[in-house]
Amino acid sequence: YFQLFLLSFFSILSYSQDNIVQKNNKFFIYGKLNPDSKKLTGFIDIIYYNNSTSTLDEIYFNLWANSFKSKSTDIAKKLIEDNKTEIYFAKDKELGGYNALKFSIDGKNLSTEYTDKNKVFVKVRLNKPLTPNDSAKIKIEYGLQIPKCFYDLGYHDTQYNMSNWYPRPVVYENSKWVFDSLNICDISYDYPADYIVNLSLPSHYIVASAGELKNPKENAFIQKRIDATLNKEDILTITPYPITYKTLKYEAKNIDNFTWFANPKFRIISDTVDGKPLFIYFTDDKLYSVMPELKQKTPELFALYQSKIRKYPFSKLNIIISDNIVHEKNYTENIVYNSEKVLSKYPDIYSELLYGINKSLVNSIIVNPYKYPWIYEGFLQFPVYNMLDSLYFTDKDKFSYIDPFNLISTGFCMKNGLKPANLDFSKYENCTDLSHFTGCKTALSLNYLKNYLGKGLFKKIFFGFIDDYKYKNVTSNDIRHYFENKTGKNLSWFFDGMLGTAEPFRYSIKEVTKNTNSVSITIENKGKYKIPFEIATLRGDYIVFIKTVEGFLGAKTIELPLDNAEKIKIDPENLYYKTGEIKTETYIKKKYIKPESITFYKDNVPTNIILPFVGYNKNDGWMLGGFLTGLQNKHHIYSLTTLYGFGSKSLVGTGDYKYRIFKNQGKRIIEIGAEGRSFHRLKKDDFNLRYKRFSGIFNIINRDNPDKIKNKTGLKSSIIADETISDEGIEKYYRFINKIYYQGNKGNAILPVNYKVEIEHQYYKYHNKNQYLKIAGELNTAYMYKHNRFFRLRLYGATYLYNSNKNSTSTYPGTLSLIGYGQNDYGYEHYFIDRTGQTGFWSRQLMMNTGGFKTAVNNAYGLGQSNKYVLAANLVFDLPVKIFIKPFLDMGIYGYLPTVSDGYSNKFLYSSGLKFEIIKDYFSFYLPVINSKEIEDIYKEEGGFFKRISFSVKLNF
Repeated sequence: YFQLFLLSFFSILSYSQDNIVQKNNKFFIYGKLNPDSKKLTGFIDIIYYNNSTSTLDEIYFNLWANSFKSKSTDIAKKLIEDNKTEIYFAKDKELGGYNALKFSIDGKNLSTEYTDKNKVFVKVRLNKPLTPNDSAKIKIEYGLQIPKCFYDLGYHDTQYNMSNWYPRPVVYENSKWVFDSLNICDISYDYPADYIVNLSLPSHYIVASAGELKNPKENAFIQKRIDATLNKEDILTITPYPITYKTLKYEAKNIDNFTWFANPKFRIISDTVDGKPLFIYFTDDKLYSVMPELKQKTPELFALYQSKIRKYPFSKLNIIISDNIVHEKNYTENIVYNSEKVLSKYPDIYSELLYGINKSLVNSIIVNPYKYPWIYEGFLQFPVYNMLDSLYFTDKDKFSYIDPFNLISTGFCMKNGLKPANLDFSKYENCTDLSHFTGCKTALSLNYLKNYLGKGLFKKIFFGFIDDYKYKNVTSNDIRHYFENKTGKNLSWFFDGMLGTAEPFRYSIKEVTKNTNSVSITIENKGKYKIPFEIATLRGDYIVFIKTVEGFLGAKTIELPLDNAEKIKIDPENLYYKTGEIKTETYIKKKYIKPESITFYKDNVPTNIILPFVGYNKNDGWMLGGFLTGLQNKHHIYSLTTLYGFGSKSLVGTGDYKYRIFKNQGKRIIEIGAEGRSFHRLKKDDFNLRYKRFSGIFNIINRDNPDKIKNKTGLKSSIIADETISDEGIEKYYRFINKIYYQGNKGNAILPVNYKVEIEHQYYKYHNKNQYLKIAGELNTAYMYKHNRFFRLRLYGATYLYNSNKNSTSTYPGTLSLIGYGQNDYGYEHYFIDRTGQTGFWSRQLMMNTGGFKTAVNNAYGLGQSNKYVLAANLVFDLPVKIFIKPFLDMGIYGYLPTVSDGYSNKFLYSSGLKFEIIKDYFSFYLPVINSKEIEDIYKEEGGFFKRISFSVKLNF
């Protein structure tokens, strides 16, 4: 230990003389790993440079490992919220953090103070002020209890994933400390630093680390493992006792995070490109099947990156593939994947590899990712987006040519509320929101700028900026001024109009006039910025003539040569996303054609998709027809299913339409729409009765983020026409249902909660005039008692505030029930194979939105039905092992009226058995085993074990 200390002292003295102008912080780190106790102990000597203009009395350090000290830290709560619940079920010994930490200068201890409840930030008060351009040498003695790997840092099986494992100085700039703790969105802010790292660990461990290895003996050990991998030999994976240790030394310059991964099970495949070694570390023998392709593709992409973008500045590149990787991420020199992702040949794996290689470029520009995430996530990653363009798309004459990121950004932006790209970190709702608008939208906009300036000029300016601002702090204004100075153009349309707004493409074709040898097109700009654009004439799918038009406001007429063209298209290469209210494409000569919007898929524009559809129910028989729905249209949501029933010999079907208005950046949606449905409900030998329903809908939806509804308030008014049989033949009677409802979602992945309250009025004239006013409530919750294993509880209650049939023993439309028969679906909200069936397997189909009982006894018995009230509790239990069989228990009480003279009494029912979950949330079988006497008596009367089996199928997708 004393020798290592001397080595530390002299190494830092000599090391600190290098690159004094750059003033990188310089780390000398020693750590010893104990695999039995899962502890890393040692010390850090850091030369900290005050690169600011302020005098510092204290320095703040980030202690990321303390994020895993308990299950109530911010990162633990966020993991649970995102359904990553392993930390919630962790044992205390699996948690971790710093259990010994001491800061000193020249042997004198420094006072420290934690500044947050998670103890992730610690303030270290200096023994004397640190003036600008001066430095302080701080010693940190640490003891780290390595946590189990719940996210990025920790152990998993025999593997150690060590990222952000050492105390790191918080960035100080613009006269303040930037407390940007690492978070679930993978954004951290660190200045590049220089490192000498000595790691002491068991001799049989293989380490994949940043930095250049300085141990010749260890290089020989690695080569031996490479040979063993090539020959598929057995390797030593169990720690031998007594443990023998080795100390590995690494040196690295200009990296923002020193990471290392250790596992005795690592196998290694190696290669070299332009003198740079490539290492692929993997643990699963199944990966041998994909190694030939990976070994071929990785050097190819690495060489392509170096030839197309920039020289890779670091000593090597490691790819770590393991089933012990919980969180995949690109670190400097280390790119990590989970084995399953690689084995499934995840389509973006090579794109991710390019992003990992590009970490060298990202690392060379100092930018605050919390203040300028569009630079960090979009601008600095653009070369990879651009390379993917050249890799996957070559036919640029074809107008449907599109960059891959365009598809990503378009698909997201058309579906969700838009945001400008150049917001700060706090303005985004979640990680997906952040990456799409700062990453995809920025790259989409930059691609548009590249197309406008020309590829050569854009590349010269872009990489000129990277070179001129290497290892300097960068702001949005720096990029803007640099591009405007180098081009001599006012680029406010780009920085303010494309990056600074949420607007899609806004130029629209207003009028077209065909001349003898040319065509005149009047174009209107419905936006606020003079964004330049391309316009082209096309024949078929290929460009005949293309022209760049400088941006303008209002309307302008443009003339293009005709040249035997058929169509005109604005932005023919689909470089920017568009919405349905503008017209960017039209035929020059009107002719009868199949509408181009009726297709299986069309890039960048709202699209209809038509599919053949086959259906079946007992009353309409087999049905054949088509299904139509819209894609990529966030405002207009619609579908239509039209079928011909061969049993009923008639047309049937369903359709719906909703128009959505987005408020508060997509957090609130106002939805107005209508839906209709008509099928047959009862078939006999001499008649087949139809129902028709038409409903108007109004909803206000509040969202926490684009994928999670917070609450929903709505109104639904329905007119229902039922056919019935009488002495005079088939007659119709009408029903009117109005309901107001409120539903919400709360809780987290461990204890999710959703609830619904509904008030419903129905009026109908069937023999007599009848009406009721009903209130119903439903609560669904669950408790995760083990990872992804739940106790689920549903509570349901309904009663009438007024009911004209309160003293009737008969069943009416709207009668309450503990059992969801087809006949209880009086509003025709669900699909039933045999809606009014009394016998046969199809008659035992149930819906789970009434009392939720799984017992399909014939509804003619009237069991569980009430014209007063029902209360029910439904429990379903996941077994400790993952299996599709789940025990259930249903309990309920209802107002029972055997005869009018008897009056109402309370009747209790229960049923328990097994649920067979074939398709989660969509298709299940139920086998009641232990039941109330009333239920059991009916089963015995009907006879037969298989008549107990019921099922539910969800056809409302």
